[in-house]
Amino acid sequence: MIIGCIYIPPQSTLEIFECHIATVSFIMDKYQNSNVMNSFDCEKQLYDGFASLNCTQQNHIQNAWNSILDLCFSDIASSPEHAVALVPKDKYHPAIDILLNFRPGLTPDNSSSYVFKKANYAALNTSLLRTNWIDLYKLETIDIHVRKPSNYPSWFSHDLIHKVKQKKSAHLIYKIRKTKPNYLRFSRLRLECKKLSIECYKSYVDKVEDKLQSEIKAFWNFIKDKNRCTGDIPSSVAWNDRSADTGPGISNLFAPFFHSIYAPSNSGDKGVATQRTHLDALTVTYDAVLKELLALDPSKGAGPDGLPNIFIKNCAVGLCEPLTHIFGESLHHGTFPTY
Repeated sequence: MIIGCIYIPPQSTLEIFECHIATVSFIMDKYQNSNVMNSFDCEKQLYDGFASLNCTQQNHIQNAWNSILDLCFSDIASSPEHAVALVPKDKYHPAIDILLNFRPGLTPDNSSSYVFKKANYAALNTSLLRTNWIDLYKLETIDIHVRKPSNYPSWFSHDLIHKVKQKKSAHLIYKIRKTKPNYLRFSRLRLECKKLSIECYKSYVDKVEDKLQSEIKAFWNFIKDKNRCTGDIPSSVAWNDRSADTGPGISNLFAPFFHSIYAPSNSGDKGVATQRTHLDALTVTYDAVLKELLALDPSKGAGPDGLPNIFIKNCAVGLCEPLTHIFGESLHHGTFPTY
């Protein structure tokens, strides 16, 4: 944990605030597994800057004039409370205690995955169409066409990511050769990154707010991205009179929950006519498969094979031939593929 207590005088210039935000950003980049807490006596210019660092203001204790001069920004939850002053009481700055509760959450699966939204589907379809499916009915590797997931927050633009990489390179050069020109270049890039980061964050938040009614998924993606440092899996889950704090226990709680909200199917409905059909008598056509592939909802997640609908739909032209063959063989033999 990194704790800082800073006093910024009233009427300070914007450059002073930006310089401090850039310094905190540098520390958080250098010590990526640390938690940060900063206490201030300052104006509100810091709110936007710390918001871009996933830090929130958590002190709500007012002074004798019903105002809050001491701000406490942190990227972890805290509980500021009134405290007994160790020195003569200051009516402008009441004494506070800050309680931090550290409870590690369950570790999510951090295995690498592909970002299918950024895939080069034109190249993928070209590769699939060139495949001789008559001789070989299996997919080629897609590593060269699909990018690895980004380690940057979702509100980072391509320009900001490029600028951050330049800043890291400049910092590395400065560490090797500690000259004034190298430091000035690194300092300039650091300030540009911070300004651009604040702009990108504001723009991203505005877009998410505009899509709240039409695309709620964008909002939850935003929340998920802001909380990604702690993972998506809570440390404990409770339902009715039961609770669990382990991975298997939490998973088992979902079974009775889903069982309670889904009604059993009425298998004895006499209004439905039944007809015996032999599977090998059914046929699957290329056009029928293509129509169904193009009708897939791209917002749905992946199945057990790890391939989401967005990949299958965008590669429908290239995948239609092998899938038609697999579906036909499955019906002909009355079995499902093993993989």
